[in-house]
Amino acid sequence: DAPTPPTPPEPLTARSLRRVFGSAAGGTILHLTFVYFCEYSIYPSLVDRDTHFVDERSFVQKNAYVLAWLAYNVGVTISRVSVSCVELRRLWILSALQAINLALWTAEATTHAVRGLGDAGFALLLLWMVWVGLMGGAAYINSMQIMNKSPTVPDELRELGTNVCFVLINLGIMLSTLLFLFLDETVLSLHRLYPNASDDGGALD
Repeated sequence: DAPTPPTPPEPLTARSLRRVFGSAAGGTILHLTFVYFCEYSIYPSLVDRDTHFVDERSFVQKNAYVLAWLAYNVGVTISRVSVSCVELRRLWILSALQAINLALWTAEATTHAVRGLGDAGFALLLLWMVWVGLMGGAAYINSMQIMNKSPTVPDELRELGTNVCFVLINLGIMLSTLLFLFLDETVLSLHRLYPNASDDGGALD
C-alpha cells in the first residue's frame, strides 16, 4: 500500500484558533504560558529584588544574581533531558508547583527570610533556583511532546498550535516584564525592601 500522505496543517483563521483551544492543545498552551509567566517573574525580577546590599566579602552573596541564573539553567537542562525517561501529561501539576514557587519567592523578596541566614541561606536560594528550572524545563519539554506526538491533538493543528504556543509564551514574558517594571518602582522598590540599607553602609541604587 502507498503511504498515507501527511495531513496538511491548518492555516491561521478564527475557526482554526477555536479548534486549537478546543482541543488538548489549548490546555497545554495555557499551562505553559502560565509557567513561563511565573518563572520570568522569579528570575530576573524577584531574584534581583532579593540580592541587593549583600556582604561583598562573600563570593556567593556578591555573585548571587548570576549564580541564580546558572542554577536555574542547570535545572532546565536536567528536566529537558529527563523526558527521555519520564513523560508527564498532567501539566497542571507543574503549573501548581511553579505558582507555589512564585508565591514563596514573592515572600522571600519582601522579607529576605532565607537570605538572612547568610551564606547558607544564599546556597539554599541557589538550590531553589535549580528547582524552579526543573519545573520550567519539564513544563516546556512535556508540552512540546504533547503538541508533537499526543493523539489527543489533531495532526492538522500541531504546527498551528505550536506557533500559537510560542506567541503566548512571549506574551506571558512581556506581561511579567511590564508588571515588574511597575512593581519595582512601587511596592518592590529598593527603598521599601531595604529601609535600613543606608544605615548599614549601603547606598540605594
